[in-house]
Amino acid sequence: MCVNQDEEHAKVLLRSLSNKTHYVVTAVCLLVPAEMINVEEAARSLSEEGFNFRSMKGVHAFHEKTDVTFGHLDDLTIEAYVATGEPMDKAGGYGIQGIAGSFVRRINGCYYNVVGFPLFRFCSELLKIEGSGRLTKAT
Repeated sequence: MCVNQDEEHAKVLLRSLSNKTHYVVTAVCLLVPAEMINVEEAARSLSEEGFNFRSMKGVHAFHEKTDVTFGHLDDLTIEAYVATGEPMDKAGGYGIQGIAGSFVRRINGCYYNVVGFPLFRFCSELLKIEGSGRLTKAT
């Protein structure tokens, strides 16, 4: 989904979501500062997993996907919602954390991913990096 350009575009986007399931994907790339990398541990664990640590240089990336199913949106509902101004500058023409949350029949995955950032996954990935020995306390 793209960010809507104007009210008419927002209406088109919302009509395309009515009674359908779409997905939201967020990609995150973490760059670990060199002074925080335990090079020996990282090289050993990554080589065991088949990665080339030298090419990664402290990069850790992941993505989160969430399926969102909308209920039926009639033209009157779409018109009224767009008139609130809420869908402007939002991907897909809606903000799940606002009025549009009432349009969502079902969500499969991380709510915060749809809002804009997969907080739980982010924290889990940080713990994985820290627990792998790839990070050490900064001195």
